[in-house]
Parts: sequence; structure tokens; C-alpha cells
Amino acid sequence: DHRFRDHSGVDWYRTLGAVKNFFVPSSSTFGGSTITQQLIKNLTNNKEVTVVRKFNEILTALNLEEHYDKDTIIEAYLNTLYLGSGCYGVKTASEEYFGKDVSELNAAECAVIASITQAPTKWNPLLNPENNRERQLSCLEKMNKEGFLTAEEYEDAINFSLIFTNSENYVPDEDEEEEEIVEEEEDYTREILICIAV
Repeated sequence: DHRFRDHSGVDWYRTLGAVKNFFVPSSSTFGGSTITQQLIKNLTNNKEVTVVRKFNEILTALNLEEHYDKDTIIEAYLNTLYLGSGCYGVKTASEEYFGKDVSELNAAECAVIASITQAPTKWNPLLNPENNRERQLSCLEKMNKEGFLTAEEYEDAINFSLIFTNSENYVPDEDEEEEEIVEEEEDYTREILICIAV
């Protein structure tokens, strides 16, 4: 949705293209949903393929954009997006795939997560790293083309050596391990207190 900042909740060009592809299938099929429309699907969990649902989704998207700014909408989308391995939202995905907070991710790692969205199992970097790598490179190329990455940043990103939580050379953050130990101790203490109370 590279026109996200410009449209009013519905990308009419993509919508018309999707309608055309529905009635006259072609090799260049693509969906017509914007990020705003995807957010509505995430919140309602309504994925029916009907004209009525699509019409209601369009009306809701237009209404949503009248009452909320783009930053609020994209933040809500990123917090509700399913990203495979039981992860909802980029924060959870960042911790699951890289063992770090989302604020610590670089462009290469962000592109890995962004690449999962269309097919969370097929593009899952832990289950299908080769598939994800292909999509990640495509995502980085698009970021460079759209001006979100300089030529130097793009080169750094495509050459960055990714370390996932299932990589042999992955080293968990010590603070993270300490937090897990504290949580385990708290759970154990809670269980003891429950047993005493009973």
C-alpha cells in the first residue's frame, strides 16, 4: 500500500483492478485492500468474500480515516497484524524472530517482518528462511526505490547477516533471561501461596 499516505482509506485504482481481476482473471492478480481496510479485517475478523462485506469495509475505511490520522491507523495495524508463529503485532514478532525489542531492529530485520504479512507460514523466517529471504530482498528493493532507504543503506541492508532466535550463533539477551527467571520465580511463589491458601 505505497499510496497509504495519499488515499482516504480506499485506493480506488487498486480496488478497480481487483474488481476487474475478479471478473476477468489475469496473470497480474492483486488485492485491492489498503492498510486501513486490512486493519478493519484484523479488528472484526470478518474475512468473508462477499460484495456486501467489501462494501461495508470500504464505508468503514472511509469513516475511520475521517476520524483518525494516518499515524494512529498504521500503529493500530502494526499492533494487530498476524505475523506467524502465534505472533500478533510487530513487537511480538520482533521478540519471537530476533529476540529483541522492535525499537532495536534495523532495516534488514524490519524487511524480514514486513515480508511475512501476505502468507504467515510460507514467509515465516524460522520455518521457511529461503522464501522469506526472497521477499525480504524484494521489500528492501521497493524501500530503496520509494526513497525510504539511501543507496548506502540499501547495500548495508541486503548484505546484513541475519541472526534469528533459532540460529546457531544466536545469543539471548542477558536481561531477557533475567526477566524470564524472575517471572518463573514469581509464578512458583504464586503457586506455593495458592497451595498454602488451599
